[in-house]
Amino acid sequence: MIKDGGKEVLLDLKLHDIPATVKRSVESARELGVFSLTVHSTGGEEMLKAAASVENRPRIWAVTVLTSQITVPQEVVKMAKLAKTCGIDGVISSPLEIGLIKKECGKEFNVVTPGIRSAKTDDDQKRVSTPEAAVKEGADFIVIGRPILEAANPAEAVKNIYGSITKD
Repeated sequence: MIKDGGKEVLLDLKLHDIPATVKRSVESARELGVFSLTVHSTGGEEMLKAAASVENRPRIWAVTVLTSQITVPQEVVKMAKLAKTCGIDGVISSPLEIGLIKKECGKEFNVVTPGIRSAKTDDDQKRVSTPEAAVKEGADFIVIGRPILEAANPAEAVKNIYGSITKD
């Protein structure tokens, strides 16, 4: 239904299983016409390579460390470098590590950033940033959930966020 409406699908399952199972899951997502999906980088090298080996596959984003967890930036960069060497298209990482990942993995290596907040919030996200800061740091995609879904007027929230990241 989403694809029929002309939209792309990000299948955010954070796959983490034995390599053969993850490979079959990526093949299934390909058959469904999914644009991209997530795997968890802690699945390790063999699992990541199995996911990346699928021909004509969706884009694959490897989750580094969840934005609800406090971590050292070097751990995130280590996971990003592993994902890149395994043939993964990019990573899911907090906006706070975008610059480090781009420096270590190259500007062409995609960074998808959740934890986007327009203002300081008191929720379960620990490593967050504004849409403007994430885009300025080089995020290739930003994921904005609650600031839109929980807004009194979601359409207006989207319009305001879009305006904030497209102004010069």
